[in-house]
This record gives sequence, structure tokens and C-alpha cells, in this order.
Amino acid sequence: PHLRHELVDRSKIPPRESEVADLGFDDLAELEALYATEPGAAFFMPHMLADETFVGVRHEGRLVAAAGTHVVSVEHGVAAIGAVYTHPDHRGRGLGAAVTAAVVHRLGERVGVIGLNAAEDNAAALVIYDRLGFEAIWRYEECELA
Repeated sequence: PHLRHELVDRSKIPPRESEVADLGFDDLAELEALYATEPGAAFFMPHMLADETFVGVRHEGRLVAAAGTHVVSVEHGVAAIGAVYTHPDHRGRGLGAAVTAAVVHRLGERVGVIGLNAAEDNAAALVIYDRLGFEAIWRYEECELA
């Protein structure tokens, strides 16, 4: 079970934190290494970097948190935040909130609707998204077909 969220209150998005850096194709190897920490924990494909929304936080020179978008459609006025991930050794420090908020800042006014999905049992993510002004708008089942 998953919950689809929509950003309904942008006033709850805090200012961008200085430790958050913009990421691009030059950072691909670092992103792939971060996401390989827990395969399947976050969906990421290199072409997503073309939307110029990815951000990350480094600790001692190593990427430890990242987020971006799965899709951005300026034409349709919508974006889906995705690939939000914090290395297990760095959780509980607000990095997930920092990178998610920074993605909203990178999107700016390009779109009117910003959404994201989270597993219903991912309590930490749900707290973060609620605090940032996202609201669950529907529940759905995500599955893989073979």
C-alpha cells in the first residue's frame, strides 16, 4: 500500500539549507553509489537528471542524501518528486526534509502541482511530507507484475 501526496501548502516549505547542493550528470556515479546502498529503496534512472531538479547533501565529501523528480511536465503543470533517499548512517538528522524542500525550490514556479508517493508503512517519510505541506490524496496498491 502506498499514499499519493500533493503539496497543498507551499508556505510550509522552509528556506533552502546551505548544505544542500544542486546535482547533475557530473554527479551520476555518486548518485548510483548512494542508491546502491539499499537496492530498490528508491527509484532512480540517469535520465531523470535532465529535469535539473536533483539535489544532495555530502558529509565528509561523500553523498549521503539525495532527491529529485521522476517526471516534470511544464506543459501539464505537474511534477512528481522521487528518488528521495538518505543513507542509513545519516537518518534522523533532517536530511530527507532538507532535500525534499530543496527539490521544491528547484522546481520553483515551473509547475503548479507537485506530488510524491510514499509507502504507507514508511512512517518517517510520512511525517516529513506532512510537515512540509504535503497531503495524502489517495491510497493505492503498488505491485510488480511478472
